[in-house]
Amino acid sequence: MTMRNSTFALSLFLLASLNVTAADCDDMGNLLQNAFETAKVNGAGKASFDPWNVNGNARFIVGTGDAVCGDNYAILENENDLVPNKNTFISTYQNITIPAGTTNLVFRIWAAKDEKVESFINFRFSNGPLSGTVYPIEITNLYTGPGSLVEYTLSIPIPSGTTRAEVRISSEVKVAGTGGKNVYLDGGNIKSGDVTPPDDDDDDDDETTLPVELASIEARLLENNVELTWQTASEVNTSRFEVQHSANGINWNTLTEVQAAGNFAGLKNYRFLHAQPSAGINYYRLKMVDLDGTFAYSKIVNVLNTRSTLNAYLYPNPSSGNVSFGTVNALNVAVYDLSGNAVVRKNGATDKLDLSSLRTGIYMVSWSDENNQKFTQRLVISR
Repeated sequence: MTMRNSTFALSLFLLASLNVTAADCDDMGNLLQNAFETAKVNGAGKASFDPWNVNGNARFIVGTGDAVCGDNYAILENENDLVPNKNTFISTYQNITIPAGTTNLVFRIWAAKDEKVESFINFRFSNGPLSGTVYPIEITNLYTGPGSLVEYTLSIPIPSGTTRAEVRISSEVKVAGTGGKNVYLDGGNIKSGDVTPPDDDDDDDDETTLPVELASIEARLLENNVELTWQTASEVNTSRFEVQHSANGINWNTLTEVQAAGNFAGLKNYRFLHAQPSAGINYYRLKMVDLDGTFAYSKIVNVLNTRSTLNAYLYPNPSSGNVSFGTVNALNVAVYDLSGNAVVRKNGATDKLDLSSLRTGIYMVSWSDENNQKFTQRLVISR
């Protein structure tokens, strides 16, 4: 197996990649309809990018001359201002069908925003074991003119039985006054596949062959644990395997080190049992280390801890204000705004919340279940 000797970050969630790379403008296999390239303009000059729907006091404008794909891109304009008791939340969304048997989707979109708005890209499961779960990306890059749209990428493991999802781009006015309140969108696509890890070394002459050939790696739920197994086809001067775990696909920690065979010809099996895995999706990878310190990472595998996930969601999400928990015994409930201020606290056990008094926007809800497992989920309130 050939790997670079440099260290690189391999994750399933690549948030706000500011390195401008070539866009994937190929429509083959794209689960999104209309990547913000085909627009219709009526007699009043109002644009639409069917089948993208628009909520709130918003309108589409056709952008030209700065397109990543094709001739056009979309400008989602927020026609609101920051005034008391006024809803300043807008969004555009599209529902997609996930083909049966899909295990991973890669969602890419090119975007930027004006400084007066706070904007998020959300991928939400509409059915299946994690129905209501939202994967958010905040749009942070400011639009400064042609060439300022950047690629945002999200890779999402798809639980078995999930066939529907929603993509939503939301925007909310945060600064009063006239001026730019737009979100700029282009090149949206969702395809089955894996994210290619970024390479932090431009020198193509430092490739080395790591003397271990990994034949397979698998993770499966075993009662209340996760069993990780892997098999090598051959080993030469191998030192160890570091078993690494992540609860979000971004931050990794080493669970244990497993001694390698050192030198071995033929198939060799390894096993590790992870007790008390995280609620929801658990991610695993191997750091394969040679005796001279050379190392490489295996591919990432994941497993859904359904025994804990039942308590780990809010629904509906987005919501008009009334939400329910996946457990009847949600404890120590707290709702925070994006500034970190607690706007709602509820003592005792509950299975639902009435948040109709909160203004539209994005909040973080935290709670514990009866087993003292702690959960935090982003909640979108939209009316």
